[in-house]
Amino acid sequence: MRAREPDRAGYVERDGVRVYYECFGEGDRTIVFVPADVYVTSRMWKAQVPYLARRHRVVVIDPRGNGRSDRPLDPAAYSDLEYDADLIAVMDELGIERAVLAGLCMSAYYSLLSAARHPDRAEGVVAIAAWAAEGTPRRDRGNNYLQAVEEWESPFEGGDGWWQFNRELWLTDWPRWPAFFFSQIINDSHSTKIYEDLVGWACESTGPAQVAAQLAPLSAGTPEATAELLARIECPGLVIHGNLDACQVLARGAHIARLAGAELLALGGSGHVPVGRDPIAVNHAIEDFMRRIGGGEIRRVDGPAVVRARLSARSDATDAGVPSGPSASVVVVAASGDHAAAWQRQLPALGRHVRFVITDDPAAALAEAAAPAVVVVPPGHAEVVEPLLAQTDRVEAVLLVEAPVALAEQPGLLEYFFERLPDTPPSSVVRALVDAEPGRVPVVAVVDDHRQALPLPADAIVTVEGGVPAPLERPRPGRRRERSVLFLSSPIGLGHVRRDLAIADALRRQVPGLRIDWLSQSPVTEFLSARGEQVHPASAWLATESAHIESEAGEHDLHAFQAIRRMDEILVNNFHVFDDLVAEREYDAWVGDEAWDLDHFLHENPRLKRAPFVWLTDFVGWLPMPDGGEREAALAADYNAEMVEHVARYPGLRDRSVFVGDPDDVVPESLGPGLPGIREWTEQHFAFSGYVMGERPSHDERDRLREKLGYGPDETVCVVSVGGSGVGRPLLERVADAYDAAKSRVPSLRMMLVTGPRIDPACFQRRSGVQVEGFVPDLDLHHAACDVAVVQGGLSTTMELTAAGRPFLYFPLRHHFEQQFHVRHRLERHGAGRAMDYETADPDTIADALVAEVEHPRRYAEVPSDGADRAAALVAEVL
Repeated sequence: MRAREPDRAGYVERDGVRVYYECFGEGDRTIVFVPADVYVTSRMWKAQVPYLARRHRVVVIDPRGNGRSDRPLDPAAYSDLEYDADLIAVMDELGIERAVLAGLCMSAYYSLLSAARHPDRAEGVVAIAAWAAEGTPRRDRGNNYLQAVEEWESPFEGGDGWWQFNRELWLTDWPRWPAFFFSQIINDSHSTKIYEDLVGWACESTGPAQVAAQLAPLSAGTPEATAELLARIECPGLVIHGNLDACQVLARGAHIARLAGAELLALGGSGHVPVGRDPIAVNHAIEDFMRRIGGGEIRRVDGPAVVRARLSARSDATDAGVPSGPSASVVVVAASGDHAAAWQRQLPALGRHVRFVITDDPAAALAEAAAPAVVVVPPGHAEVVEPLLAQTDRVEAVLLVEAPVALAEQPGLLEYFFERLPDTPPSSVVRALVDAEPGRVPVVAVVDDHRQALPLPADAIVTVEGGVPAPLERPRPGRRRERSVLFLSSPIGLGHVRRDLAIADALRRQVPGLRIDWLSQSPVTEFLSARGEQVHPASAWLATESAHIESEAGEHDLHAFQAIRRMDEILVNNFHVFDDLVAEREYDAWVGDEAWDLDHFLHENPRLKRAPFVWLTDFVGWLPMPDGGEREAALAADYNAEMVEHVARYPGLRDRSVFVGDPDDVVPESLGPGLPGIREWTEQHFAFSGYVMGERPSHDERDRLREKLGYGPDETVCVVSVGGSGVGRPLLERVADAYDAAKSRVPSLRMMLVTGPRIDPACFQRRSGVQVEGFVPDLDLHHAACDVAVVQGGLSTTMELTAAGRPFLYFPLRHHFEQQFHVRHRLERHGAGRAMDYETADPDTIADALVAEVEHPRRYAEVPSDGADRAAALVAEVL
């Protein structure tokens, strides 16, 4: 399911070729993502569209050759000028006079081409991971690649790797090539979903179309033609490039930015597809660019290169030591005074990438160096630079750090500039940012504010962003304002909101006067509003997770792990909604109950943390289903490894991690090969609140409760419910089919089917003795009052029944790892419920099990009643 559907979609036709476009949103400004690279479709922008479309009009275009566009077979139909003409045709069709043009890789080149050819139509240009024939050496792909390119037209004689770059193979077995190619250029950690998306989009095309596109003519195919083209661009530009890009090297992006007069955003730790791997950073950068264009704050760069260095939040925090020696490739000038301690903290991380020597006398150190070195100068020591500028035989470049704030806050600042890049010249970020002209030494200056005065001219002026978390601002003494919490409650089902309300009520008792705002989605928001809670209006901007889960479900089947993986664009959108909200409204704490978007993207962008953060969950660890084989096991382990790395890297980012349960409720499984056991890791990193639920009626009150709910004293009441999603209709129907067989053995049986908020009760055939209800807000009371229940395998409902001591059957959804493993483990620990297999349980089997539970009830392990108070106390500690 998509995070946002288009407001308008259609085709333009040129010379018999139809090109598909989609348009989203409204606004004074428009951004057009130019026709995508023919390898992919416009869905490559899925993480950008929903966020940007809340403020602007956004247009995406499928390239001719892929997606919903036509697939001509004439190579001339795929020339860069044809893509340019498609762009202008779409803009004309939509009545767009001027727009910001954006693209990635080859389509970044198309955006630059169109900006140069149509200055009256381009308000700005964003080039991400850009390709252009500007002469920078590409990453070395080995001799096999070079030979394969030369033999492109030859018959395919078999082989793997780069030998698959072959016309005959593409015509006969096209999917083999993208499966290999993207495995080589997607080098970012934990990027399995990005790889799968790219291969899937490529496979929407055909071999003949791709062969034609490969043979297409190019209008600017030489460095000279490219330089002339980019020099014609008049509008402001932004080049975004990952420093670990294994397809288009960072030096290429830096060179394109210089030629086009564009700013450069160099993303530390990012590869070729930052729109997928680092969507928050990319989206913020594009939105900031759009804002500055709207305010007239940005123009073409004429002068020193303007660079924004985004430090990686994924850097290893280990101390690698400080290698040094006479053959060092970097000379670090020793700092003194106020900056000495911060300067010293930079050196261990720097040592992971280069050999360096620390000196008070850079000239002497350079004299001993075996080759030209980069000289790194701390704040307040610019006087050492001037004598070095003419020593081109000994000095490759100067990195002048005049950024005391960034230096103090970011221990990985120097590391960023010398991080080893993929096998390409130049070999480090600092070398990639400058052109080494004969006769002079280039200077890269790092500043806290690009407007600050520098002690000497620089070729590139770099500001710093991203990196490790910023220190949280605590309220000043004497500062008076209402204390408040933003509570994010998972909308998948209604179990989370019941326990979240119990925690909120307990928290208000412990912190009088506390304001709680809720950020959630339907059906949770309706439940909260009915309770009189304050639902934040920003909730309306959230993309629906419940509907996505339902769209992924089959008949009593939901592959929960894969469904959440495929929810990626929804999670990006929803994190942006949260981030915009907290940028405008200050809270004393954020509480996220399985708010996966918040937890993941905060760890990936830790400087966006503005308040203490409490993470709640009732399970830890993604577990593969057995029929998923080795592939699914590897995927689950990769997701677990990323979670472990997040917490190890930023152990304080979650101010509290609360497991809703007890240590014995954690499954005794492993997170994956080479990873810790789930219980071992959970006990190290979580506090345990015990199970959390709202007020529960005592056993002595049960008779009065039954009378209040309209149950007769001689009735045997069976409540059948499937939670807050629309996944459970098949189960309701099958249990209803078991009613007659069960009633023949239990004549007093009365059955109530509860469809919940997302299943229409009217879709069920009425039958004698079976009552059908829709949303029942006090379902927990019905569970406490009933004689037997039939439910899915969700934790909240099954634990309500366990706490009430009620007999019940539960049917875990097929392929739902949480219900199949985590919930089942907890229920077995409590000796509660009877697990049923939907696939083998026909109505007669269900009737037999239901009657057995009524006739032979069991005593369950006690569920303590203080979980909400314990959880609230853990939250209160961070306020």
